Amino acid sequence: MATTGPIRIATMLPATGDLASDVANWLRGANMAVQEVNAAGGPIEGRLVELIAFDSSSNPRDVITMDAIMRGVVGIVGDAGSGGTLAIYDTARMARVPVGSCCATSPTLTEVNAALALEDRYFFRAIPSDLEQAKVLARITSGTTTGQSRVCSDVSIYFRDDDYGRPFAEATQRNIGASATLVPFQPDRTRSYHDTQITTLHDGTPACIVLIAYPDEAALVLSAYYRVAGPMENTVWIGTDGIRGRSFVTNTDAVAALRDPRCSFFGAAPYSQGTSREFGDFSRDHQSLYALSPEAFVSSTYDVTAMLLLGIARAQSTEGSEIMAAIRELDDDAAPAAGPGRLAGAIRALRSGSLVNYQGASGSMDVDDLGNVTGDYEVWRVDVSGAVPDFRQLSVITAAALR
Repeated sequence: MATTGPIRIATMLPATGDLASDVANWLRGANMAVQEVNAAGGPIEGRLVELIAFDSSSNPRDVITMDAIMRGVVGIVGDAGSGGTLAIYDTARMARVPVGSCCATSPTLTEVNAALALEDRYFFRAIPSDLEQAKVLARITSGTTTGQSRVCSDVSIYFRDDDYGRPFAEATQRNIGASATLVPFQPDRTRSYHDTQITTLHDGTPACIVLIAYPDEAALVLSAYYRVAGPMENTVWIGTDGIRGRSFVTNTDAVAALRDPRCSFFGAAPYSQGTSREFGDFSRDHQSLYALSPEAFVSSTYDVTAMLLLGIARAQSTEGSEIMAAIRELDDDAAPAAGPGRLAGAIRALRSGSLVNYQGASGSMDVDDLGNVTGDYEVWRVDVSGAVPDFRQLSVITAAALR
């Protein structure tokens, strides 16, 4: 690794595909963390951070990852989806380059780390595993978290059959029990595919449907079901964090179905838009820089970028093993707190040999030995009372309540 010159960090996020509409927002979070750290002179004094953006949908992830490594990248933020993250990690860990994800939630990533010795683990994330979200989805089907009068006597879990969807669906089925049936669909398919596939789902006439998908395909699924089922048959839909984005509720394919009075659409997502001081500071700075409130997962993109840079500052090294060891030391409860808007001070403290306790914009950033964090979840409902449908929070389930 170079010992002089800029410290290169890469973002690997998709510029096309189901999550592309959110990527510009997430990149703002990464850039905010870099700007704060560079204001302090860089994680290693005199060495500023250079953020290089890669389009993870343009080429195979192993090719992109090797390109980044050859260009001297010492840490990676990405991918958006779990399948892409797994592919990036497979290549990056062989080169001992840390990978931090804002948004990849598959438990398979935990399983990969669990099969490795601690010193060979180079993945961490700023968002809890779907094993936790599955517990929340099961609570929603019982009606206890949403105030709905209808309890889900039978449930179909309609899920994208990939590294993100299948482990999540199976965990959700285990938490719901015998009343839940798995119904897979192939990801990245056309409208005509969903129009045909949806008959399998509709013919089962489930009381509730858990939909594990990304925003654009979720809109196609809902639109297809609306055309097949007609008046929606009072179906209760339950979505996930993968759906909770503006591109879903503003998609013309989804809006007509969402506005049908017999369609109820609930869901769960990690609670990254909290009321903590850290999120308040982050939101204020985001608004000041971009004249926008941060969308979902922008705060966790900021956090995972900040953790990489704080780890470099703590280690005073760009060697991957030393960065990862340092990241695990950023949760010392006895150390002064650091968070959004205070990264410059944290960098100076770490460069002098002191510890800090990083408190994330999106929640707890206490990274365990498997690269996981815990966090709260919000239960939401799609509110169609306004001119444009939007997400309305119904309740928050704490990490402690899920243990």
